Amino acid sequence: MLIPINSLSRRQRAHVDLAMKIAFDASNTQGFRHGAVLVSGGRVIRAAANTEKPTRFGTRFRTRGTGIGTHHAEVSCILGLDRSLTEGSTVYVIRLGRGGDLRLSQPCQMCQAVLQFVGVRSVFFSVDETMFKKARL
Repeated sequence: MLIPINSLSRRQRAHVDLAMKIAFDASNTQGFRHGAVLVSGGRVIRAAANTEKPTRFGTRFRTRGTGIGTHHAEVSCILGLDRSLTEGSTVYVIRLGRGGDLRLSQPCQMCQAVLQFVGVRSVFFSVDETMFKKARL
């Protein structure tokens, strides 16, 4: 479901703003700056950015022959957490372009599989400067 950014609730906008801050503060990994925030029961559980570090956990969910999984923001924000914290939760994901503008940040196949595995219920991700999309997993 596409959602105009100005239609997000105050709480949703706060989660998006936190993801934007995390992405903005992240080291620029080959031009891809993603931030993710894991929310459960309206409470922020963890926020994380992408890195170029390999992750064995993520690699388990990658399509064979597509390389090593790295710490995408979505994976980074759930690693090491008990499933009781991730079950039924929501992840907010954004991507910033070089100029700080919002870009498409739809979770990749690996990230979708990881989030489903740990019980995340839905994902909000940036589409562009004006739109977000909510996807149920």
